[in-house]
Amino acid sequence: MPAYKDGDTWFVKFYYQDWTGERKVKKKRGFKTKKEALQFERAFIEKASGKNDSITVSDLCDQFLEFKKNRVKPTTLRGYQQAIDNHIKPYFGSRPAASVSPLDVIKWQNSQYDTASGNTLHGRHVVLSSIYNFGRKYYKLTNNPASEAGFQVKEDPPKLKFWTKDQYDSFMETITDPKAYILYETLYWSGMRIGELLALTFNDIDWENNIIRIRRNMVRVDGQNIVYSPKTKSSVRDVLMPGFYMDELREYSDKVYDKSGRLFEFVSNANAVQKVFRDRIRKTDLPEITIHDLRHSHASLLINMGAPVVLVSDRLGHGDSSVTLRVYSHLFPSKQKEIVDRLNQLR
Repeated sequence: MPAYKDGDTWFVKFYYQDWTGERKVKKKRGFKTKKEALQFERAFIEKASGKNDSITVSDLCDQFLEFKKNRVKPTTLRGYQQAIDNHIKPYFGSRPAASVSPLDVIKWQNSQYDTASGNTLHGRHVVLSSIYNFGRKYYKLTNNPASEAGFQVKEDPPKLKFWTKDQYDSFMETITDPKAYILYETLYWSGMRIGELLALTFNDIDWENNIIRIRRNMVRVDGQNIVYSPKTKSSVRDVLMPGFYMDELREYSDKVYDKSGRLFEFVSNANAVQKVFRDRIRKTDLPEITIHDLRHSHASLLINMGAPVVLVSDRLGHGDSSVTLRVYSHLFPSKQKEIVDRLNQLR
C-alpha cells in the first residue's frame, strides 16, 4: 500500500474490489502527510468492500440510494431521498450503522410521533428497514434494528374526504366545459387514479364491451411527464363502465380529430387538473375535496350500494381486499344495522 510524493503533498493510487466484486482503481491527491494518505487508502478499501462494520448510517444511506437509482421508478427514489434527507440522516447521521439498536429506532419513531400521520411514519420506517436489509446483504451488518423494533401502528383519525352522489351531481351541474365534464365523469364513475386517467389512450377503450383498460400511469418528475407501468401489478385492470358514461365518452371522442395521442391530451399534468378543480369547487357551497377524492367518492358509492369488498378492491386496483378495508373500513359498518335487521327476520 504505497503512497507517492507529489510536490509538497502526497497521493495514493490503488486497486480495490467494491461490494459487487468488481475490480476498480482509485486515485486521491492532496494529503499533507504520507500517514494521512495511507489511512485514507485503508479506510476506503474497507468501506468499499462492504466488510466494514463501522460504516455510518449516512454512508449506508448513500450506498442504498446509489443501488436503487436504476432499479426503482424516479418517484419511488424521490420518496427514499426525502425520508433519508429529512428524517434518517438528521437523526442517525454519522453514527456507525452497526451501533444502532432497536431501542434507538423506537426513540427515533417517538421523536416524530406528534408531527406526522401513521401512514407517513410507517413509510419512513419501511425505508430505514430497507436500508438495513441492504446493509446486511452487502455490508455484512449482523442485524436489522428497524425490523427488530417493529412499528407500532399510530391510529390516525379518519381523514377520508368524499362527496355523496347528490353532492357530485350538484357540482357537475355547474360544469359547462364539455372536456372538463367528461374528465370528471371518468374519474367518478371508474374510481381510477388521476395518473392512470392521464395515461389513457384511445386504444385503451373497448367500445364493444364498455371497458376501459388501465395499463399505464403518468407521473410528473422534475417538470417532465413520464408514463410508467401502473402503481402495482394489481393496478393493471379492466374497468367495466356504465352504458350512459360510454355514450358520453363516445360523444367526446367523436369531436377529437387526432386519436393517436392520449385520451385527455388537453390536460398537461395532475397539478393543473387539481388547480382547476379546486377553483371550481370554491365557486360552490360544496365541501372542498381533492381530485383524488373523486376516487374515494366512487368507492363510497359502491359501498353504499352494497358492493362486496372484493369487487371494490378489484375495481380500484388494490393489491388485496385488506388494503380496501384499511382505507374504507369506517364506511362498511354503516351497513351493519341493515344486516342485523335481516338476521332478525330469520327468527
